[in-house]
Amino acid sequence: MKLLWYSVAPWAPTGYGVVTKEIVHRMQKEGHEVTVATKHFHCGEVEWEGIKTITGMDVGILNRMVDRGEADYIITLLDNHAIAGIPKNWISYTPFDTNKIPSSIKRDLAKPLMLIALTEWGQEQMIELGYPGARYAPHGFNPEVFCPNDAKRQEGKKALGWEDKFIIGAVGVNYGDDRKNFVNLFRAFKRFHDRHPEARLYMSSNTTDTDGTDYLPRAMEDLGLKDLVKWSDPDQYLLGRVSEGMMANRYRMMDVMCLPTKGEGFGIPLIEAQACGVPVITTGASTGPELCPSQYLVYPNDDEWEWFNKEWRPCLSPTSIDNALEKAYNDKQRALVGDHGRKDVQRYQWDTVFDTYWKPILKEIEGLKVKVQRYPDYKKLYESFTGRIAMGDCKKWCKDGCPGVSVSLPGESNIERNIIFRSYPVAPVSDSTLYVHKKCPMYNWISQRFKKEVTEAWEYLWGFPVIRDAFKESAPDGMTTPEWIPLDCLDQEFDEGYKWAMQSHYRTSFPDCQDYLKGSILEVGCGTGVRVRQLRKMGKDAVGIETNHVHVNNDSVLPGNAMCLVYKDNSFNTVFSVDVLEHLSEPLRAISEAFRVSSDIVILSVTPVEDPCFMEDPTHCVEWDRERWKREVAEFGDILDIREPFTIIARKRKVE
Repeated sequence: MKLLWYSVAPWAPTGYGVVTKEIVHRMQKEGHEVTVATKHFHCGEVEWEGIKTITGMDVGILNRMVDRGEADYIITLLDNHAIAGIPKNWISYTPFDTNKIPSSIKRDLAKPLMLIALTEWGQEQMIELGYPGARYAPHGFNPEVFCPNDAKRQEGKKALGWEDKFIIGAVGVNYGDDRKNFVNLFRAFKRFHDRHPEARLYMSSNTTDTDGTDYLPRAMEDLGLKDLVKWSDPDQYLLGRVSEGMMANRYRMMDVMCLPTKGEGFGIPLIEAQACGVPVITTGASTGPELCPSQYLVYPNDDEWEWFNKEWRPCLSPTSIDNALEKAYNDKQRALVGDHGRKDVQRYQWDTVFDTYWKPILKEIEGLKVKVQRYPDYKKLYESFTGRIAMGDCKKWCKDGCPGVSVSLPGESNIERNIIFRSYPVAPVSDSTLYVHKKCPMYNWISQRFKKEVTEAWEYLWGFPVIRDAFKESAPDGMTTPEWIPLDCLDQEFDEGYKWAMQSHYRTSFPDCQDYLKGSILEVGCGTGVRVRQLRKMGKDAVGIETNHVHVNNDSVLPGNAMCLVYKDNSFNTVFSVDVLEHLSEPLRAISEAFRVSSDIVILSVTPVEDPCFMEDPTHCVEWDRERWKREVAEFGDILDIREPFTIIARKRKVE
């Protein structure tokens, strides 16, 4: 699989940079072709530690790469509001750090093919918003680097000249909006130091914020803390010389790590500090309770309005931070708290994270064209889809005869055009009022959009005298009967039956497979059951299952679900389905079930993505090409034949 990972460069000493490096390396080991794309820098293509990175990219360029076949999917690890445009084949690894998902992110959640939350808390927020298919894959840490080391701890304290001091540490990027709440940390530290003169504060951060101002050092000086606070060397960060080993040593020299954040998308420093055995003080909101269940959580008693995302976020006061520092300082079990934290975060080791979460996600991505919702939004399709009942298309599939008037339009000598067919089941009477014929199968499928289009069409057609004259003579007298109702009176609402109406519009073609349809036969997703009835007339032992209760007769058609068949293993000699799998949210489950209940032959007729008919049906969920379908079926059985329209015939593989 060819993937574009759109995020921060893998060499960047930031949280996203670390995640990019660790995940992409493991994806490559799994055999995937992964290219990292960054918004920043403009130095063309760079290869770093075996990772190809293209710099200075925007969504337009990446989408064209997808169009050219250079990538199958684009995975983004960026704030959604920072992505200018909508990536094609988008997998959104979505962070957010406010109390609720902000509108700047919420408005784009329906657009990716898959949502992946960074935390279980984030996943819960997405599910509550109506995205039950949201996945979860946390960030992680390297256990070989981030671990306790008392010798390194003493070296670090000595290097700072603080061997006998109580060191409070903070790690995080200094943002212009003070998202890490460092100003209130300084104010709390001032109060704490007044009571405990041996206290010192170490800031592993940038003195100049991301907007280029120095508000934080100025606040520090104003509080009289200049000689009590030390900063990491900003040049080391800007030059990319901050290694994971250096970060681990910074954590180790801390007596407590304090991050009174106003919100985290994940919070890698929280798990890295705990992995080093360092107790953590952090906010008891957003990701804090999930990542630090045994640590010193400070629950906010107030929120502040975050101007950019326009959503509330927690804000710890200096008093609450000071109280937490005092609690940790006086806690005789503080070392035990650090030990508990180290044990808690072991589930975030990178290998564990990738094997547990990313491997299943990548398997799912390989066949993905399924929206985040488990089922298509049929109501939305009902309101917008036009290809289903375009004027003049009905006679291509409808067997019912309809009344018609043959009229030649001006300039069309010797050409007959059936005016009724242009918009049936809508037709005018002599005064041009439009009526709907209730006997037509299309009657139940009329949408508001179709009503508008047919009205506009007849306003145009009624302008021709020859048409008006024709309808004065031939308009059915029965239009005043209950079989006809005025179009304006029709207020057709969406209902579940529309789902089946949409799919029944498409006629399915099934090749001759009589040489394989032997013994007991099960058709999965048999619709009206026409094929089952035909097989029974031929003397075959056949039955079908169908989820649409309208077609269930408890004889030839029984209720059933393709993804959860009620039959025992090897119940039928032959199992087949026609144009079913491409409509399912989990086609692999359905394939597995078909092979489970078959003792011999499985026949699967599907519409692959390269078939021109594929895009005509918006209920098609699975965008697999012919080779992908064959590859997945071959996981369960030996392919015997391929027949057209695309139908795979396979024999169940016997287990020795």
